Amino acid sequence: MKTQSLQFGFIAIGFLFSAFMLARTFWPKRPEVLPPPDALAAQVAGEAPVEVKVIAARQLAQHGEMAREQIHAQLANHRVQEPKVVAALLTATARARDHRSLPTAVELLEHPDPKVRGQAGVAVRAILGADFGFRANAPPQRRAEVIAHIKRDISNAGSGIQEFYEGSQRP
Repeated sequence: MKTQSLQFGFIAIGFLFSAFMLARTFWPKRPEVLPPPDALAAQVAGEAPVEVKVIAARQLAQHGEMAREQIHAQLANHRVQEPKVVAALLTATARARDHRSLPTAVELLEHPDPKVRGQAGVAVRAILGADFGFRANAPPQRRAEVIAHIKRDISNAGSGIQEFYEGSQRP
């Protein structure tokens, strides 16, 4: 009798736990209110500490395509930013699939910081829709070969990349 009561107790606890997990998973969440893209871009460009700039760049990434203009403008100024900020901006570029930032992303494949190189590879892969096998920590010779392959493919595509992205934005 005591064993049977324990079994029912464990089963009841299991059902309660399952119900709690389901409720937690499917209960409507309060959406996070993000600052507007222009305000975030101003934080990235301003004199804020690096950590604040990284958070602002990550929030730009959450805006995705809606923040393409701001992401593009901030990535264009990558030479004055810390590598952590540039890496976060490249993440935003990948999420927004900003084809206009492709030349900058390809240039950053050769950045001295492996985190920046890695995020540049992610951005190039997201924009072009192809994995070229770029690895940020690969030997320099191998990276150079892959970068040459990427540049060759971009050159062969010509204006096709721009036409693809701008054509896909039409209603």
